[in-house]
Amino acid sequence: MGADNELQELFTALSRLLLSHGISLSESAYLFRRSFVHAAANRSKLKNGRVNYSRIAAQTGLSRTAARRLLNSNISDAESAGWSPLDRVLTGWRSDRQFQANGKPRRLKINGKYRSFSHLVTRYGGDIPPRAILDELHRIGAVSDDGVIVRLHTTQRCNATSDLEKRLRASTRVLSRC
Repeated sequence: MGADNELQELFTALSRLLLSHGISLSESAYLFRRSFVHAAANRSKLKNGRVNYSRIAAQTGLSRTAARRLLNSNISDAESAGWSPLDRVLTGWRSDRQFQANGKPRRLKINGKYRSFSHLVTRYGGDIPPRAILDELHRIGAVSDDGVIVRLHTTQRCNATSDLEKRLRASTRVLSRC
């Protein structure tokens, strides 16, 4: 049971780190499955260098088809894992012409029927209230507002992701010593 507790502590710490960078459970699960398949593939190479998908499936509990799809996917395929509401809202803000000015994310009124933050969230955020999305975007440093207008910080997610990658690499080095 000791190893289970240590693993739970590790996953809890990792979850805090991922949440602090706005990375959802579905994104994390997709990346973890993909990492698991890559680790199993490294252990499951045949003498000719080809990957044995049956071995990967036996090690991971995934089907051979799922293992092949994950092994041959790239990080940009994380979209298929189901984006979080935050990611959908941010992507909509950056790509939907209605929420852009001169090809850049428009400053949006918090409330309103058209070209407003609440309209953006209604369109892309699913059933999550605009206030909850706004609070989370503030928490991860992606937006600022003056109580009336919301402004997107366009580089925040990229900086947060590169910082996260550095911290995860450091954690991986620590774990590899265990």
